[in-house]
Amino acid sequence: MDTSDLILTTIDTGSTYETLMRNAVEYAMLSIPFTFDRMGIRDLNRKILNIAKGKFAENVFDFFLNSEGVEINRQLTTTPFYQSDNRDFIFNNFEWDIKNNYLSHHGDFLDLDEYLDLPALVPNRGEWDQWGKREKTFFSNSYGTAYVFTFMKKGNKEERNDFFEIKYTFKQELFIRELYETYQGKHQSNSPYEESWFWNLFQEKGGNFDINFRSKPQMVITGLALKDDFAKFKHYKPSQIRNPYIQTIIPNMGVKVQELKSFKSYLKQHF
Repeated sequence: MDTSDLILTTIDTGSTYETLMRNAVEYAMLSIPFTFDRMGIRDLNRKILNIAKGKFAENVFDFFLNSEGVEINRQLTTTPFYQSDNRDFIFNNFEWDIKNNYLSHHGDFLDLDEYLDLPALVPNRGEWDQWGKREKTFFSNSYGTAYVFTFMKKGNKEERNDFFEIKYTFKQELFIRELYETYQGKHQSNSPYEESWFWNLFQEKGGNFDINFRSKPQMVITGLALKDDFAKFKHYKPSQIRNPYIQTIIPNMGVKVQELKSFKSYLKQHF
């Protein structure tokens, strides 16, 4: 793929942007007691922030497809808040995962050719991890699995902060922490409580949470990987990622974006 294959998304209204983020934060808070900590992060607030960032990327991706009239199936892949998702969505009878990475750089976007040099990464900490499940299908009518690789700006290169922060009270944090300690990030077969119960108690301890935006980055949608592309991927230890805009603390399998087929051309072909 080349720079003409990149999709630069645009969310024009602040209210839409904030709605997508608020939905992501609500999901993060509700699901954190049942989310396995793959990153080994002890800070509960950081865990919530990371889940919200991942969910927000999904929401932005969905918003783009909806704005283009592209229909995907999320209903089949969506699970209750106390269970982990199997895949992100179904499209063209493939089970897709969105692999988004946040970048540190100046300006709204990188020079377009720099996106082609970025590594498209899939976590690979063991056979149990996402790369180990790359060919596992969860639905009977699937043709197979697929990844789509996206990028968003986290912040400026010198900054350690994310592009937003979530504000809630100490009592609300304690409430969520108690639930996390009770369920230990473990999947539950049956609902341990209703969503309404959670939010009623949460608001009693301090009202609604607030979101403070430092910036409002857009998404760049790049390439995709199907089964035939998996052989291109190689091992990436964190120290082996030389790109100045992206960092990771875990092992991955990866390939440079320029070696992948573009998601833009896939959409033109199949929709």
